[in-house]
Amino acid sequence: VAVLNGDVPVHSFLYEYPTGNIFSADIGQGTTYNQKKIKVSQKRSLDSCQILLARPFSEKESEISKILMLNTQRTRITGCPSLDIAMVALGTFEAYIDFHFDKKCLKTHDLIAASLILQEAGGALYGDDGKKLKLSLDTSTTYNVFATNSDEVYNALLNISTLRLALSQPSEPPQMT
Repeated sequence: VAVLNGDVPVHSFLYEYPTGNIFSADIGQGTTYNQKKIKVSQKRSLDSCQILLARPFSEKESEISKILMLNTQRTRITGCPSLDIAMVALGTFEAYIDFHFDKKCLKTHDLIAASLILQEAGGALYGDDGKKLKLSLDTSTTYNVFATNSDEVYNALLNISTLRLALSQPSEPPQMT
């Protein structure tokens, strides 16, 4: 749930049903997890980072997932974007990537509450254009998303040469490094 002032989220609340855990954020006030202040992980070296991925939908996306798996400490696929972004805010993971060549899958309602939770914990959401993501309140807009604990981790993910090549030339399947 996100409370907005215009198009800006000012309060976010995420309830994890199976565990009863609660994430909450107020703009300018930080993020809490079960009423305790949290911050993103301080890990910056990609080989020590743990990341969350969306399920790949094509062979090209599977290749990118393999590249990421080989260049990071650990990867997981859970299937819940808002919780995955909140896990980056909590510091359990350093990044969440939901990228698809043929069809962007995430909509504002998947992201808006978690975006404030991540921002207030010290992380950021990026789009596939390399810029920090500005969410639209248009319900038909879809996104590719990179949620990270830092600009350094985001740039490190993009600097994996084959991943950069795949993103810049989506018609060519990436090769393993």
